[in-house]
Amino acid sequence: MAKFMFLLYEDETPYIDGGDDYNNQMGKLHGEFVAANQPAVIDGHGLQLTSSACSVREGVVHNTPFAESPHPLGGYYLVEAPDMAAAVELAKRVPVVNGGVEVRPIETFEGGR
Repeated sequence: MAKFMFLLYEDETPYIDGGDDYNNQMGKLHGEFVAANQPAVIDGHGLQLTSSACSVREGVVHNTPFAESPHPLGGYYLVEAPDMAAAVELAKRVPVVNGGVEVRPIETFEGGR
């Protein structure tokens, strides 16, 4: 089995404007996604809003996320799947609204890294 990182890019506005109701609803949907797709989902976490982010570029700290885009990185899942096609099918089930999921294979290095 190969490992893949699902990077979740999504508009933050509904999380800010929707308050606890929206956040709880999305938390429930993600919990259902994880439960329905065990044991493929190894790990995952949401990220705090980009307003809490900073980035370091060439040793200089900036009070912004690294990549500013209309759909910032909002979370990730680490999953196992037989191949890219199976990973993509699983990624289609991730509850992301107003954004998308980037599927990236995990690089394996000699020596077990």
